[in-house]
Amino acid sequence: SATQATTKESQAPSALPQFRVKQGTGCLRVRGAPNTTSGILGCLPDLTIVTAPSDDSAQWTLQQPDGRWVNLNTPIGRGWMFLAFLERI
Repeated sequence: SATQATTKESQAPSALPQFRVKQGTGCLRVRGAPNTTSGILGCLPDLTIVTAPSDDSAQWTLQQPDGRWVNLNTPIGRGWMFLAFLERI
């Protein structure tokens, strides 16, 4: 079925979900934990591409009272970002 084909394709590294920092964000903070008081690991400029560590979003997303956070692979390492500043590509 089409669902099975999609699942098999998504297991390839190139098929992992990718996002990019939205234009106009300026500097997206990458944090050590999913909250605004956590230490900042670095900052990503607009249009930087980041990749999910797996195709199972339950493993890298967390709904918090302030919104959804994602733990993604970035050019500066893995860290937490606020999903509202990212767009799926």
